[in-house]
Amino acid sequence: MPFVVFEGTDDELVPFTGPMAQTDTMLANKQPYRFYLYDGYEHFTFAVSDEFSLGADYLGNARRVVNPAEVTYTRAPCLDPAMWNPDYGLVADHAYWVHDIVLRDSPARSTCVDSGASLDAVNQSGTVDATSQAIRRFADAGQPVAGAGPAPDGTGSYQMTGYDATPGAAMPLANALTLTLTNVSGLRVDGAAARLSDSEPLTVTVTSDGPTVLQISGVDGLVGKTVTAGAQPAGAFDGSLSVPAGTTTFVIG
Repeated sequence: MPFVVFEGTDDELVPFTGPMAQTDTMLANKQPYRFYLYDGYEHFTFAVSDEFSLGADYLGNARRVVNPAEVTYTRAPCLDPAMWNPDYGLVADHAYWVHDIVLRDSPARSTCVDSGASLDAVNQSGTVDATSQAIRRFADAGQPVAGAGPAPDGTGSYQMTGYDATPGAAMPLANALTLTLTNVSGLRVDGAAARLSDSEPLTVTVTSDGPTVLQISGVDGLVGKTVTAGAQPAGAFDGSLSVPAGTTTFVIG
């Protein structure tokens, strides 16, 4: 998903070093983005100028990918609006075809709303990195970009850095799912949205730092089929897999 960041060198509320670190991570992960750093702008200069055409032109009319092949999501419960006030009812425990993420070590609501809680306690999180090999993927042939120029409204100048993702060779398709989990005790994968087939054996490889229960919905044809874990018999598939710590490859069917 393309991302645009506008920042000013004199921003006293959000120092530019923070967004710069954020976009450095995007660059390392080869995510498409544009980072526009405006010379002399402070936090509210953008509100006064109301000029964001560079970002609008970059984003254009591109359509959002509904179900990407790769999903990386960090669940941070203290960012849930429902943690601040249960009446909000919003829980950010899902992304695309990954749902119902539960952390093994999770902060209590009382911690999230405690002004005296430590940052470590408030920032407890867990990460899911999932790839469906059943969705077409391409090797990345993109490259970093950079530039500079005057602000469109003439109020200053900017420096730009970014990354342009370009599809390379197509990668082979397979009825396979790969997950890397950190501090996650449970989650559900929507197999239909991930385009996993229930009419042939499904290979699931999970690397986890602790025990996890992985549910896979939308693959009803695999329910009751035999499961092997590390080439050893592991019973029949009932819609979920009990994942131990370490790396385990399951074959269903």
